[in-house]
Amino acid sequence: MLEFQQKQRLRRILYSKVTLALLFAALLLFGNSTFKLLEKKREAANGLATLEKEIAALAVKEKTLSGRIAALKTERGVEEAIREKFKVAKEGEGVVVVIDRKEKEATMGETNPFSAWWKGIKDFFNK
Repeated sequence: MLEFQQKQRLRRILYSKVTLALLFAALLLFGNSTFKLLEKKREAANGLATLEKEIAALAVKEKTLSGRIAALKTERGVEEAIREKFKVAKEGEGVVVVIDRKEKEATMGETNPFSAWWKGIKDFFNK
């Protein structure tokens, strides 16, 4: 009988409202911590994905730059780089200037000084 009474007392303590409230509060605390941990894991995974994309982009850039460096080690590559950067030609070479048809028509149509003046005013207010 004594054993039965001790079990009853233990059950009363375990199933009391205070004990259940404490257990529920502990459950909420652990649940909140777990949720925060999952958020951090998700952020870390997103950061990892971003870094992997950056690494891939940098690898492509490295390959491109290595190719350009290799080209600059040759005489032809140096010549192409100079021509690209400074827009120059060798002695005896000619330069061809390509004018866009729209620009050509726009400049040819402005023979009247009044139309040039009016176009200047319209451009001023359109900016």
